Amino acid sequence: DMTCESLIFQGRGGRRRAVLIFLRQILASGNRKELLLISEDDMAWLLEDPGFTREWALLLKQVIETGHKVTIIHVVNRRAGEIMNVLNYWMPLHLAGHIDSYYYPRYIEREIRQTMFIVRDELALVSTTTAEFSENELTYFFRDEISVNGYARIYDYFLKECRPLFSVYSRQQAADFYKNILDIRGKGGSVY
Repeated sequence: DMTCESLIFQGRGGRRRAVLIFLRQILASGNRKELLLISEDDMAWLLEDPGFTREWALLLKQVIETGHKVTIIHVVNRRAGEIMNVLNYWMPLHLAGHIDSYYYPRYIEREIRQTMFIVRDELALVSTTTAEFSENELTYFFRDEISVNGYARIYDYFLKECRPLFSVYSRQQAADFYKNILDIRGKGGSVY
């Protein structure tokens, strides 16, 4: 038998508070970490409060600039405008380095959706919501290693099914870029 302790946050506002606590703890730790991120939810929780969105962007930028790595799984079965907003938002952060973006290639409309922010062995922020989000849905913040690594295993399993969303190349990596293009063009399907 095992026990765990978690903080519980209610509704979208609670999830936003939990995310800010999560990012501040990473910045305060001093050690470089890898953040594992995915949100299958409607992006409203992230974008509907402009003050939060600014603070989230600033903290995430600081996390990246201080050498932490971010691995994010994007859910691309969203409206075209929402996908463009996501790409516009994440592109400058990618150009700063230390971000790997993936997408889940199967397009399904899930009725039960997860958001997970994880740092292996240390922190996990997990929210499970329904397609019809209500303010009563909960976000759990775990600090115990057993819970955190349990959710990290779920994330890793999901990541195995994903593909890179895009790649960023510097001028020094031009040869790698052209090799990648040739490899992709040798396979069936369209290239963007």
